[in-house]
Amino acid sequence: MSGRDVTLEISLPGGITWTVNGQDIPENAVLTDLDMGVRMDAGSVPVDILNAITGEIGTMQLRLAHDGEFGFTLTLTAPLGSKNAGYWANLYYYHEDAESLTFQTSAKIGPDGSAALVFTHASDYVIVIDDRDHTPKEFPFVDVTTDDWFYEAADYVFQRDLMTGTDATHFTPDGTSTRAMVATILWRMAGQPQADYTMAFADVPAGTWYTEAVRWAASEGIVTGYSATKFGPDDPVTREQFAAMLYRYAQTLGEGFTGNWSFPLDFPDAADVSDYAYEALCWLTMENVIQGMEDGNLHPQGTATRAQLATMLMRFCQAADQ
Repeated sequence: MSGRDVTLEISLPGGITWTVNGQDIPENAVLTDLDMGVRMDAGSVPVDILNAITGEIGTMQLRLAHDGEFGFTLTLTAPLGSKNAGYWANLYYYHEDAESLTFQTSAKIGPDGSAALVFTHASDYVIVIDDRDHTPKEFPFVDVTTDDWFYEAADYVFQRDLMTGTDATHFTPDGTSTRAMVATILWRMAGQPQADYTMAFADVPAGTWYTEAVRWAASEGIVTGYSATKFGPDDPVTREQFAAMLYRYAQTLGEGFTGNWSFPLDFPDAADVSDYAYEALCWLTMENVIQGMEDGNLHPQGTATRAQLATMLMRFCQAADQ
């Protein structure tokens, strides 16, 4: 087959199929004793490693019988269930020695529930089923360097389309976020659901970039207004306002305090926390999502910078998947 435009299809039990084209096979390829066996849902990757990949709808582990490079490219078509049709299958290689996962490739899951993924070597893999393609995007922001304390968080929220830049090349980490921005971020985290809800906020007009986000967040009780008719979409969000919104979002996921609870909000300025945000800040500090500032204070009335917002969002998402 080497060098010829001929496709070989190898069908395995369970609806698994390998395909390879002869043009992808070099003349010096060694095919002796190449075991093409595949074990689905092998369970070889530790749970805590799987939990490091956030936002997934489901996972499927693969163990390939062959260990090492194939020497050419093969495509594996794997059945992932018709219920997952339309989602993305994201392939990660498991480094057993380093106990880490490295992204390899992704493919859209077809109407029959199968996805075709390209392999060049064999070992243990994880297919992460998600509503987004995990292919890393080039980080475009010139005002964020890898040495910045918030770099990981800025990249995290950018890769997941939770936060964008203030323009094409600037993240503006010291800038503030507005109440409309936070509502939109939480809406994106929820998958941008549509809400059949009539808002009374006179300052949230129809057709803006944040209208549907605020509509959804208001319908879920995640955001409230200053009054029945005033939301203040352009107002900078304070740290306690963000905490309250994020906590209410967590409650829609079944998280948060239940029953009788007690947690000391051990900060010198804890008395400055508004009543409406007290429970939220207790839970979020307990979960290590929100921490004190360099001076040891919580600064609940202070505005949240975009770098702080990105960091708290990353911690929240990572904690939710533990």
